[in-house]
Amino acid sequence: MRLKKLPNPGGPKSTAGARKSPGTVPLPWRPYRSFSRTTQVGKSQIIVFLFTDVTVVCNIQATSPCLHPSHLQEALKKITEEGFDSVFSVVRRHQFRWKEVRKRSDQSTQPENLDPRNRPRRQDWDGELYENGSFYFATTDLIMKKGCLQVNSQPMTF
Repeated sequence: MRLKKLPNPGGPKSTAGARKSPGTVPLPWRPYRSFSRTTQVGKSQIIVFLFTDVTVVCNIQATSPCLHPSHLQEALKKITEEGFDSVFSVVRRHQFRWKEVRKRSDQSTQPENLDPRNRPRRQDWDGELYENGSFYFATTDLIMKKGCLQVNSQPMTF
């Protein structure tokens, strides 16, 4: 794990730039940060490395317009009470996917998630789940021991 030590912009116990929201505690400034190319797993490993008492890490996309606090509470409950290693947000889509073929190729486009001879009506088909990036919850054990954010996962649609 590569960490870069930074100068403190606001004193040893500063929470410079942190906004207080109801029910949250701004983290004190730490002299380390991830690089711009650091993966989400790498960033989560830094959090676990710096905050050893943390047992669950949640990455939240602050600009998700449909994210409600109840979604986060439900996701945390799935880990702390129901025994999942990870929970992440998804959307259900009813779209038929086709393999893209390069121009001037001798191949023809092929379906990827349907049989054209038995094409279902969209309302009769469950569709597929796609990550939407709103949030990812994972246990620190999963992050540090397996090096990933999703194993034994529970996707949550909303």
